[in-house]
This record gives sequence, C-alpha cells and structure tokens, in this order.
Amino acid sequence: MTPRRTPEQNAWLAERYPDASSSLDELCAEFEGLFGLPLSRQRLMDWASRRKVRRAAGGFWTDEMHQFMRDHIPGRTESEIAVAFADRFGIELTRGQVKNEKARLGVRS
Repeated sequence: MTPRRTPEQNAWLAERYPDASSSLDELCAEFEGLFGLPLSRQRLMDWASRRKVRRAAGGFWTDEMHQFMRDHIPGRTESEIAVAFADRFGIELTRGQVKNEKARLGVRS
C-alpha cells in the first residue's frame, strides 16, 4: 500500500516535478533529503501521474499546443484536427500523432 502524502509533499511535487532541469534521480534524492523518506524513480512517476502533474519536456508539445488540442478534438475527425493544428502552428501532424495526443489528454472526438 502506498503511504499517503502530506500537503507539503504534494506541494513539493507540483513545484519540482515539472522542472526538467533536474533528473528523476536528483528529485528522488532531494525528496529523501527533505522528507526523510526513500522514493524510487517509478514511485515518483506514478505519484506525479496520479496527481496529474506533467514533467516539462524538452520535446515537441507545449502547453499551448495541448490546450489547442483539448479545445479542437471534440466533434472533429483526426484529419480535421491535423489541418487545424497545421493552420495554427505551421506543423503538420500525422494521424498517429493526433491519435496519441488524444489518448494522452484523455479526450475523445
């Protein structure tokens, strides 16, 4: 059974986890130093997932893109979504990319 986290621990997660400049190992060590509890990389990722805290990626999707997708997915086909995305951001998405983003966001057409 997973121990309950304190409000202070949840606040730490919300503040520190999105910052991609620290590795997961560094975050685990920091957590243990602050709270005196060991935390594995997997438990850290599971905890963040349950709290819906996303790690900032140095990758493709920005917060603006995620919001655009949330707003434009309902009621549209994947092709229509890809065209609207290309019009807005100048980036052409494949059907698979649209489908994966829908799954990531938990939004249905």
